[in-house]
Amino acid sequence: MYFGGSIALGDRLTPALSVRYRPRLPAVMALALMAAGAVGLAIWPSSVVAIVAFFSLVGSGNGVGFAVCALLVAPLVPPSEMSAASGVNSVIRTVGSAVGAPVTTAVMAIGISGDSFAVAFVMGAVISVTACLPAIALPVTRAAQMA
Repeated sequence: MYFGGSIALGDRLTPALSVRYRPRLPAVMALALMAAGAVGLAIWPSSVVAIVAFFSLVGSGNGVGFAVCALLVAPLVPPSEMSAASGVNSVIRTVGSAVGAPVTTAVMAIGISGDSFAVAFVMGAVISVTACLPAIALPVTRAAQMA
C-alpha cells in the first residue's frame, strides 16, 4: 500500500535537494522518512488516518531514495559506463525487494510476538536507521554536488 503520489513527490524533490545540500542529505533523509513511517505503522497499525500518513512517509522516502541512488552512482562512473551502472543499480534494488518480501513474510509467519506486523515494521525502521550510518559517510564528488 505505497502511495504513488508520495513516491513521485519524493522523486521530484530530490534533484533540487541534491543541488542545494549535496546527495548525502537526501540519502539520509530518505532513510529517516522510511524509518519514521515504519515506527508510526508499528505503533498505530489500526488507525486508517495513521496508516495513510505513515505509508505516505515511507513512500516519500522510497521516492527520494530511488532518485538519490542514481545521483550518487552517476559521478562515480565514466559516461561510457553509465548505462551499465544504471542497470546494476536497478538490479540491486530489484534483488533487495525480492529478498525483503519473503524475509518479511517469514518473520510474520513465525509470529515472534503477538503482533507480527509491528515486528516487521520495527525491523524496517532498525534497518533504515542502521543504513543512515553509511549514508552519512558517502563520498560526494564535485560532479555529484553540481547534479
